[in-house]
Amino acid sequence: MKFSSIITKTLTVGIALFSSSFVSADDRGNGRGSDGDLGTGIDVIGAPEGTTAYPSYFPSAATPTSTRDASRNGVTGDPHFRTWSGESYDFHGVCDLVLLKNTQFGEGLGMDIHVRTMVMFKMFSYVDSTSVRIGNDTLEVKGGEKDIIWMNGEQVVDIDDNEDAIVLSSKFPVSIKKLSEKLTEVRINLGGNEEVVIKTWGKMVSVSVSHASSENFGTSVGMMGAYSTGAKLGRDGITKIEDSNIFGQEWQVLPTEAKLFHEIGDTVQSPVSCKIPSSHEMRRRLLEASVTLEEAKMACGHVAPAEVDLCTFDIMATNDVDSAGAY
Repeated sequence: MKFSSIITKTLTVGIALFSSSFVSADDRGNGRGSDGDLGTGIDVIGAPEGTTAYPSYFPSAATPTSTRDASRNGVTGDPHFRTWSGESYDFHGVCDLVLLKNTQFGEGLGMDIHVRTMVMFKMFSYVDSTSVRIGNDTLEVKGGEKDIIWMNGEQVVDIDDNEDAIVLSSKFPVSIKKLSEKLTEVRINLGGNEEVVIKTWGKMVSVSVSHASSENFGTSVGMMGAYSTGAKLGRDGITKIEDSNIFGQEWQVLPTEAKLFHEIGDTVQSPVSCKIPSSHEMRRRLLEASVTLEEAKMACGHVAPAEVDLCTFDIMATNDVDSAGAY
């Protein structure tokens, strides 16, 4: 198969392609279109400047007994986001993002899940780390040659196969298991079979919520959309934002929001907008891949059908068949 055919096929995965080089959205009209307007499919975006409280008119939860499975929500890989309804979309902006914000979780304890994306090969991004806050406690997980976990900013040692050694808000136990040389799994037990599931594969981090109930997550917002419908809503809780680029910029962590990561380092922080790679550089990287489309699909043979294309893209982007292990 010709490389051009590989590119055409692979790009149907749904990666967001952009027209500028790796620059912040501030240089393109604050991420609202090349001419500074609000962009495609949006009439109003965002909450008033400085607003941190969320309005009370978010979509109501489905039913008290409804749940959603972990296989189709959250974020994984390079990075592919999935809404509560299972819709997949890509946002390759490099910054800190609100994956989930849920002020009503745990009878008012509240839950925030932030993810930090970093640059890979100068034209792609990946989820480098995640931080989960419940009540006053924060658990941070970072991938790499040696996974690193922090609890309230303090590094956790001896993390291999650590069962329930960490408890968030004196109520939610955390289990840590080293499943292979590259794969580590962290589970936050929320009661019953509800869990926040964090996995690291090499330096890539994935996050999902298993068997999420409407009682705990019915009013959650963020990159996973509205719980009841999966709709990608802005911070006002009303506006539907179909453009993945604008939606991602909408949910960049604001200066007025809690900083859940223990350090900022050289990461992109608001008010500087998320930096977004160019479609030209992405295509060039894929053209240079030595792994063929057929080889990538073969490596993704164990992956659920709904995620085969995402897995295939990650292999082509990283030029590494081992990337399939993240799924």
